[in-house]
Order: sequence, then structure tokens, then C-alpha cells
Amino acid sequence: MNFKKVFFTVSGMILLLTAVSPAAAEKVVPPPPETRNFDFVKQGELVIYPLFESAGFYYRALPGRLSALAGLRGEFREADGREWRAATIPVIDRPADVLKGSALGLKEGVKYEFRLVDSGGTVVAAKEFRTWSSTVPVARTIDISKFPRENGIIVIREKGTPNGWVRLSVPKGHVLRGVEKAENVILFENAAYVILENAVVEGGTVDAIRVKDSRDVRIVNCDISGWSDPGIRSWRIDRPGQFWSDGKNVNCQAGVAIWTSRNTVVERCYIHDPLSRANSWQFSHPAGPTAIYVRNTLGGNVIRRNDCIGSDEHRFNDVIESSENFDDEGGFFRDSDVSENFLVFGNDDGIELEGGGINVRFFNNRIEGTVCGTSTGSCRFGPMYIFDNLIARLGDEVGNSFIAFKNGGGGQYGQRIVVNNTVYAPVAAAYNTYGGAYPGIRMAFSRNNLIFSGPHQKLNAQLLTDDLDHDLFWSGNPAAAEETLTAFRRFRQETDGMTADPKFRNAAVNDFRLEKDSPAIGKAVQVPGFPAWRDLGMAIPGDNWNRPVRQLGVTTDKQHFSFAPPRLAEKFKLFRPATASGPITLRLRKNKAADFFSVTPSAVTLYPGETVTATLQFLPEKFRGYPKRIGAFLYRSEEGLSVPFTVEGRVPFDMEKATAAARRDAAELPVRTVFDGKGTFSGKVRIASAGKYYMVARLRSPIHRRDSRFQVTVEGKPVETPSLPLRYRFKPGETGFRYTYFGIAGELKPGTHPVTITRIKGDETVEIDAVWFTRDPEPFFDNYYQRER
Repeated sequence: MNFKKVFFTVSGMILLLTAVSPAAAEKVVPPPPETRNFDFVKQGELVIYPLFESAGFYYRALPGRLSALAGLRGEFREADGREWRAATIPVIDRPADVLKGSALGLKEGVKYEFRLVDSGGTVVAAKEFRTWSSTVPVARTIDISKFPRENGIIVIREKGTPNGWVRLSVPKGHVLRGVEKAENVILFENAAYVILENAVVEGGTVDAIRVKDSRDVRIVNCDISGWSDPGIRSWRIDRPGQFWSDGKNVNCQAGVAIWTSRNTVVERCYIHDPLSRANSWQFSHPAGPTAIYVRNTLGGNVIRRNDCIGSDEHRFNDVIESSENFDDEGGFFRDSDVSENFLVFGNDDGIELEGGGINVRFFNNRIEGTVCGTSTGSCRFGPMYIFDNLIARLGDEVGNSFIAFKNGGGGQYGQRIVVNNTVYAPVAAAYNTYGGAYPGIRMAFSRNNLIFSGPHQKLNAQLLTDDLDHDLFWSGNPAAAEETLTAFRRFRQETDGMTADPKFRNAAVNDFRLEKDSPAIGKAVQVPGFPAWRDLGMAIPGDNWNRPVRQLGVTTDKQHFSFAPPRLAEKFKLFRPATASGPITLRLRKNKAADFFSVTPSAVTLYPGETVTATLQFLPEKFRGYPKRIGAFLYRSEEGLSVPFTVEGRVPFDMEKATAAARRDAAELPVRTVFDGKGTFSGKVRIASAGKYYMVARLRSPIHRRDSRFQVTVEGKPVETPSLPLRYRFKPGETGFRYTYFGIAGELKPGTHPVTITRIKGDETVEIDAVWFTRDPEPFFDNYYQRER
């Protein structure tokens, strides 16, 4: 998103962090007047908005009966069933006369009954509804491989009907490629009831596929890659390190972009290998490509069973990104499900769940290799549901990780319901209170979460209105975990929370099943509307611990691999249960940048009850000098369901040796100064040849929690220098020297130039060893060494 985010190292629970400037975070914004967003609910009317597996429900109070909303509860059952099941606890906050909630765990294409019951058991309102089906009636099929293009774009304006969809087909083996300078390969514009299946789509200078001003468009089982504008790295002070093209930063460019559309489904797609890349937080707020982007959608979005895979070579910004995040109608807006997705390798969030947040549900997903897990800031209305997810091994391209669940500022009014998630982020933090929150509104409800996270962050009194309890905290350090729990209890939260080692069966391979003596077993409490889970953390059906859980009928004994010489190979198994129906063939898929490992065989056919052994081979010669690389691969069926894996490799690396050439080609200014508070250094730098010069400092700070700012003058003239957000530039616990971008010295002539460096902001101790004046800052930074050159 195009908003400044401010992070703090935190820990403890599961939610959220900040997303605006510190000043904005402290400002309490009163709720604006209610908008048209709930005009679809008439007084005394029950409205149901069903999707495949969930449904949102709404009820507006009758005149003079506002107080009666508080006693209502929702129940549902299959139309031919007997037993009523509980919906989620309704939320009544904004607007005050509308009750909102969800029915979870529904079956596709099934007719249901729903009713609202008051505290005395009287039915206040009732309605029938039918969930969506994956199978739709097709009236006609169009081969779009030879479809005429408009300015190089395949524009789809077809309009089917609910009883007669239009299917867009592509011959097997045909690739739909973008045309030079065309923003998209495919543009759905004012289309309706159209389904694109089994297509390979490559290109698009902005988005590969854009859905705009349309309704009921489905994109199913597509292979999408090669979109976006690579841009050129910029070192401008306001957004250093970002990639720019045609006068603007490269950002929000997506494999699939959804603009002002309703009921859009993206399912079973493999979205990978954008041409551009996002910068990391070590320079500035990340900007870059994303797998899926939602912009002012009209609700009804379903994003499920997709593999959205970035790489160290081509990192996403957010894996799934949204816009208008502080607007009532921003983000996914309302009535949307994001489930069963594999979301990996971004320099910011795994997903932005921001904006309206009305009955938006995020469940059974796996996030890995991002700097943060989910972002729910701001949540304008709620309720938003985050449950049964795995967030593991957070970290951007240089290893920084901030927080598993973060919450932003700028009009916080909506409630998040966070239930039965597993977080395994030993270095990252887990929880922080809110910025821009309206006082007196319950911002979060939390139960049964299992959180293995990093250091604790100071909490505040906004927690007093929350309802957080029955969560387990661990950090590998009993004292640190206990400190986290104590901090919550100061604000009357986590009365029955606990600190204990959860005793995962084998976290090294992402097996987060619990040992028989785990303190998390049998400790879950029942939350109305959710399954009756027994244990803390994500649900593990039977013995299938693979995440995300998919109806593929194939599981594996390892989903994560870590390598370092001399260990260069590892075997793993794929299983098909005896109860499965017939054989299945899976083919190996991986990103182009994932060249540091190989997997054999390239395809497997599994019969019921059969086990196949595969081998992963680590190729350290592909590292190009970088100390660490991560990647992913899939064994994927023809229908687009997969078993996903992540791979991490390390080799010996000497940063000083790697940067020796860059330092030799630059002009060095020895500083050797400790700035403890304010202070000034004066020296001279000798420039050998004329040109535009940038500054790179080698510095360290023992705490690095806040920003610092230095004023640099060359020849007595101030030059442009950035604020140094040390909390972004250093990894947690890092105490050594690190190279950091220091500003623009400007055009310099050959000769000796006097330089002053003055600390003008910040109270943390910062030691600057040296500053180099260079015409190319890139080789000073560790992520440079994993790039293709």
C-alpha cells in the first residue's frame, strides 16, 4: 500500500502493529458519519451474503428497539437438517443499529436455514440461503488464444448470467503473452458471470490480469508470471532504495488486480516470478510487485487455494496487497474469504486485511518468509476473523522480521476475532496495541492461540476494552515469556493465559503437531461459531499436519528444509492414503529464481496407499556469495492443487570481503565517532573524479529502537540525508556494524572536501565507523549479493 508504516519490536500474542506516523498513532479520531455501506440492510430485515464456505449475516434494529440487538444470537443448519449450529457472536459497534456476524464451516452448493433468536428463544428473523458452488452452468465457451486485442490487451466484456456463464478457454500448451507497453495481458472490463480456466499468462507492464468494474468473474487454475515494470533503483531521500519508472515508484503491480468489482474468485492459481522486486525496510517502506491486489472492491472476494510465491531475486512487497486501507470501503471491504493459500516471500506483509473489514475472514492459510504476517490496520467496521492459520519463519530478504500480527492506525473502530492460530516466529514480535483507536470500543477478541515469538513490547491502556484470554506464549526464554504475560495482565487481559514450551513435534520441518505431553493439548475453550477445537493453535485434522490443508489426498513428512554444507541432500516422502479415490499425478513446479536446489523426480504418480520418496539436492555453488537464500517448490496436480514446500540454504559469507571492491572504488571518510545524544564530527574526504556521489555509513547501535537523524555538510553546504530508522536497519539482537544508506552528497569535483556530521535527532548511542562517498551504493548492501548480475 502507499502508506507510511511505523513498526516496533513486539511480542506476546497475535495480532497487530502500527501503520502511520507516531503523531497520527497518538491522535484519537472520532467516528465519521455513517456511510451508505449498510443501506442494503433495511429496518427489521435479515440479510445473508453467502460465499462457498461462509456467510455474513446482517440485521438492522427496528425503530425504538436498538437495545434488543444485544440479546440476539444467530443459528443455522442445512435445510434438511435437524441440529442448529451457532453462528459467531454478533458484533454491534459501527453503525450502532446494525448487528453483524458470520456463519462458518459451510458446505458448497448447499441450502441453509438461518435464524436470529433472542434471549428468550423467540425467533426474531429467519431466512434461507444457498452457498456458492464451484460448478457453474456454462452457456458458451470462447477460445481466447486468438482473441482480438485492444492496444495489445485481451479485453473481456462478455456477460453471462447466473444460469449461463461464459467460459474462456485456452488450448493446452498455449501461453497468453503480454505485448510491449501493454499494461495487462487480460482485462475484464464490465464483464459478468465469466470464468477463465487453465490459462498460462505471462507479462503485463502493470498487472498480468486486471478485473475492473465487473461482477462474478472467476480466475481458476491459472499460471501467472512475468508481470510488472522492473524499474531502476532510486536513492532519492524520501523513498530510498525503491524502484522507479516514468517518474513514479513501482508499486501495487499484481499478478491479479481486482478493481471496483464484486464477487471475484481467484482459485488454485500459481502466481510467481514478477519482473520487478520490492525493496526492503533497510532502505524505506517497501514498494514493489504483489501477487494479488484489491482496490475498492465491492465485496464478495474469494481468494483460495492459491500458491503465491516470491523469491529472494524477486520479492513481493505484500504478498496480497490492498489500497485505501484507511477508508470505509478500502481493502477487501466486506464479505470476503481468504483461505487455503500459500503466501511466501515478501518484504512487507503476508496479507493486508485493511479498510472496511466487514465480515472478512482469513483462515487455513500459511504465511512464511515475510517481514510481518497479517496486517489489520485499519479495520474500519469489522468484524474481521483470523483463525486456523500458520504464520512461520518470518523474515525479509535480509533476515529482518517485525511482527506476526500487526495493527495500524488511522480510525480504528472495527473488531478482530483471532482464534486458534499457530505462530512460530522466534525472532519476530507478535502483538502490539493500536494507533488511532477510538476509545471505549473493543478492538480485539482472542482465544486459543499458540504463539512462539520474540521480545515483548510495551502495551497501553487501549487493551482495557479488549477480551484476550486462553492464549499460550513462548519465546524459548521462560523469563521473557512470563514478562509478556505479566504485561497483558496489567491491563486485565490473559487472566487464564499461560507460558510454556508448546513442544512441537518437529518445528525444523514445519511439523507443528503437539507432543503427547504438550501443555497446549486439551486447553482450548469453546468459542461460539467456531469448531470445537480441543487444542491450542491451528487445527490438525487427523494426522495431516501439512499447511495449508487442501483436499488433495496427498501429504508429506516434511514441508521445510534447511541446508548448510556439508549436508547437501535430503529425502522426503509423499503419501496417498488408502482411502483415496484412484491415482493422482503431481508435477514439480518452482520459481525461475529457485536455482540453488533441485528436486527429483520431476513428476510422481501416487496410487491409494502408496508412498513415494523424493530427493532435494542443495546447490551451494548457485549462491553467488550471498550467505542465505530461501525458495519454495510445489508438487502440483493438473487441477491446480499442490503440496507446498519451503527451502532455506546457508553458506559461509564474509561481508567485509564481499564489499571490499565497493569500498576500494569509493572515497572513504574515517569517522570513528560515538554519538551519544547530539554531537558533531569534522573531517575531509578526497574525491578522485567528478560525479554525483551518495553516502554509505558503517555504523552500529546497541539498542536501535528509534529513529536518528544526522545533518551532513560538504564544503559547508547541507546535503540531503534520511532519517535513520535503526529499528528497521538492524536485525533484533544485532550489535555489530552494519552498512546503511546515509544520503546524497551531490555533484562533487576532484579534490579534498571538508565534511561535518552532526547528530540532530535521537537519544540512542550510535557509533559511526566510516562514511564512503560512492557513485553506486548498491554493492554495499548484503541483498545485492543474491541478485542476478
